[in-house]
Amino acid sequence: GLVVIAASACNGPGDLVGDPQRVTDRYYQSYSQPIDVLWVVDYSGTMDEERRAIDQNFVRFIERFASLGLDFHLALTTTDMSEEGHRGAFVGPVLTSQQPIDTVVTEFKRQINAAETDRNWAEMGLRPAKEALSPAALRSVNAGFLSDDAMLAVIIVSDEDDQSGTYNVDTEQPSAGNEDPSRMDDVSMYIDFFKSLKRDPSMFQLSLIVGEAAGPAWILQDCPGNPSNSRRPGYRYHQAVSLVQGGVTADICNTDVGAVLQYLAEQITGRVSEFKLSGTPHDGSVAVTVDGRMIPPSDYTYDAEKNVVVFRDSGMTTECSEVGIQYLVGPSDPTEGVSGEPDDQCRAELEGTKTGAGCRQSGTRVGIGPALLVVAALALVLLRKGDSSHPFRRKND
Repeated sequence: GLVVIAASACNGPGDLVGDPQRVTDRYYQSYSQPIDVLWVVDYSGTMDEERRAIDQNFVRFIERFASLGLDFHLALTTTDMSEEGHRGAFVGPVLTSQQPIDTVVTEFKRQINAAETDRNWAEMGLRPAKEALSPAALRSVNAGFLSDDAMLAVIIVSDEDDQSGTYNVDTEQPSAGNEDPSRMDDVSMYIDFFKSLKRDPSMFQLSLIVGEAAGPAWILQDCPGNPSNSRRPGYRYHQAVSLVQGGVTADICNTDVGAVLQYLAEQITGRVSEFKLSGTPHDGSVAVTVDGRMIPPSDYTYDAEKNVVVFRDSGMTTECSEVGIQYLVGPSDPTEGVSGEPDDQCRAELEGTKTGAGCRQSGTRVGIGPALLVVAALALVLLRKGDSSHPFRRKND
């Protein structure tokens, strides 16, 4: 998990207005946050091979949770919103970290193979997820899944694009759905709903194993190098994930499903390799430390499109590591001679003694992803004033 503690500018009082400022963002790693994971899986006939691959490789996904000792809930529903379909109801019981890991693996395999093939043409991913997490469902068929203080991770797997809409899939013809996108719901409505379930929107994550957003919409395409499999471009899904901080996508055509599941698990449980910056840095001005040690630029990259620093190796940080990222912000034309090397004052700050704030001493919430810096800083102050409650304990268990 990751929490942004604060950002500070290092320029001295004599700096001229309009000069670039050096900003330091600090982050702390932890893997202590409870996580509720909802799988929404396409059970149509064309997905048989993909479901078998998830079945065979699921252990690669859940091993990450077990190795970190995470408190998790896990449930599965389908994309079928027909009258005889699941309509967001879970396929089986909620799986939890309180069960032996072998039991979790066995039961998930049973569930992903238990549901009959979808009875309807409209393969929806977002709408069933919303139905599964609705107050009515959480009070009845899906009780015991969602916790107030847990991260919420939704994983959707489909070889079709999302066809979520309020039309009646039992009575209307296919032309009302996937051949007429105007009948579908705006994807932002669903993302807003998921975020509303958490007091901090960054506690919601969306992960997708769907078709790439390429080629004509709604046209079936063969998977590259595997013509026996096909998928439609997932444009609506990709639009949805673009609205979620830290959203993750994987190609349904990827044949190394074990690696895909392991990657999703790593992102859901920590996103330990990506660090969202509070400002936009000038080119070449980023400097990074881990636990006070300067990291060579060859060990990380800056992704300008996402405004994140990406470590080439997630093993560069461990439990409770402190990451400092310093960079220049300000006018578009930085002063002559500015470089990526931190000045003496900021180098001292970056390489200073690690306090452990937010990890060992303060009890600051972690695992919620990069949030508003002011909110994180205020939370840290309040916690230091004596809130001794454990921030990771599920209040609903």
